[in-house]
Amino acid sequence: KHIKNFYLKITNLAIHVYDGIAWATYDGNATGIRNGEDFSGNFIYTGIFVFEDSGWKITHVQESKVQ
Repeated sequence: KHIKNFYLKITNLAIHVYDGIAWATYDGNATGIRNGEDFSGNFIYTGIFVFEDSGWKITHVQESKVQ
Protein backbone atom coordinates (compact mmCIF):
# COMPACT_ATOMS: atom_id res chain seq x y z
CA LYS A 1 0.00 0.00 0.00
CA HIS A 2 2.74 2.47 0.92
CA ILE A 3 5.54 1.16 -1.34
CA LYS A 4 5.16 0.85 -5.10
CA ASN A 5 7.40 -0.27 -7.95
CA PHE A 6 10.01 -1.64 -5.52
CA TYR A 7 13.14 -3.31 -6.89
CA LEU A 8 16.28 -4.30 -4.96
CA LYS A 9 19.51 -5.53 -6.53
CA ILE A 10 21.67 -7.22 -3.87
CA THR A 11 25.47 -7.35 -4.09
CA ASN A 12 28.32 -8.27 -1.73
CA LEU A 13 26.16 -10.68 0.28
CA ALA A 14 27.95 -12.23 3.27
CA ILE A 15 26.20 -14.71 5.60
CA HIS A 16 27.55 -15.75 8.98
CA VAL A 17 26.12 -18.47 11.25
CA TYR A 18 26.95 -19.15 14.90
CA ASP A 19 24.88 -21.72 16.79
CA GLY A 20 21.24 -20.70 16.29
CA ILE A 21 21.96 -17.14 15.19
CA ALA A 22 22.83 -15.81 11.75
CA TRP A 23 23.51 -12.40 10.33
CA ALA A 24 23.72 -11.21 6.77
CA THR A 25 25.32 -8.08 5.44
CA TYR A 26 24.86 -6.84 1.90
CA ASP A 27 24.83 -3.82 -0.36
CA GLY A 28 21.74 -2.96 -2.33
CA ASN A 29 20.61 -0.65 -5.06
CA ALA A 30 16.92 0.03 -4.44
CA THR A 31 14.32 1.81 -6.51
CA GLY A 32 10.75 2.55 -5.58
CA ILE A 33 8.10 5.00 -4.46
CA ARG A 34 7.17 5.30 -0.76
CA ASN A 35 4.19 7.43 0.20
CA GLY A 36 4.37 9.15 -3.19
CA GLU A 37 8.11 9.98 -3.00
CA ASP A 38 11.05 8.38 -4.77
CA PHE A 39 13.46 6.69 -2.34
CA SER A 40 15.87 5.22 -4.90
CA GLY A 41 19.57 4.93 -4.06
CA ASN A 42 22.36 2.78 -2.73
CA PHE A 43 21.99 1.23 0.71
CA ILE A 44 23.87 -1.04 3.11
CA TYR A 45 21.87 -3.64 5.02
CA THR A 46 22.24 -5.95 8.01
CA GLY A 47 19.75 -8.71 8.83
CA ILE A 48 19.68 -10.76 12.06
CA PHE A 49 18.05 -14.23 12.13
CA VAL A 50 17.29 -16.78 14.86
CA PHE A 51 16.68 -20.48 14.24
CA GLU A 52 13.49 -21.74 15.90
CA ASP A 53 11.62 -25.03 15.66
CA SER A 54 10.14 -24.35 12.25
CA GLY A 55 13.18 -22.64 10.68
CA TRP A 56 14.96 -19.31 10.41
CA LYS A 57 13.07 -16.22 11.58
CA ILE A 58 14.16 -12.68 10.87
CA THR A 59 14.41 -10.62 14.05
CA HIS A 60 15.93 -7.35 12.89
CA VAL A 61 16.83 -5.47 9.71
CA GLN A 62 18.85 -2.26 9.56
CA GLU A 63 19.43 -0.20 6.45
CA SER A 64 21.40 2.97 5.81
CA LYS A 65 21.37 5.03 2.65
CA VAL A 66 24.83 5.64 1.21
CA GLN A 67 25.34 9.22 0.04
